[in-house]
Amino acid sequence: MVPRHPLYNFADDLLHEAAMPHAIIRGENGRRHEVAFGDESIRVEIHSSEETVEIFIEADFETLLEERRRFAILNIPRHLFTEASRNGAAGREFSSCNIGLT
Repeated sequence: MVPRHPLYNFADDLLHEAAMPHAIIRGENGRRHEVAFGDESIRVEIHSSEETVEIFIEADFETLLEERRRFAILNIPRHLFTEASRNGAAGREFSSCNIGLT
């Protein structure tokens, strides 16, 4: 089983018979938004520069026009991605990295 983040809502798994790709965000206003990719084929792209890593996930790319496709983009500082990846490879369930932005 894939380790879950402590803020993960276990009830979400109960709503789905099988685990499926999805993205969940919670905005500053506290509202939760989910992109459920369902059983559709998904495309995952990872782009990186010296400063950031961007993970792009898209569904419906075979059937819908670009502006109608479901997608999620995660853009994070590269050093945090590297640290989290290192912690994951070391077998730690969760890794937490914080950065103060001004």
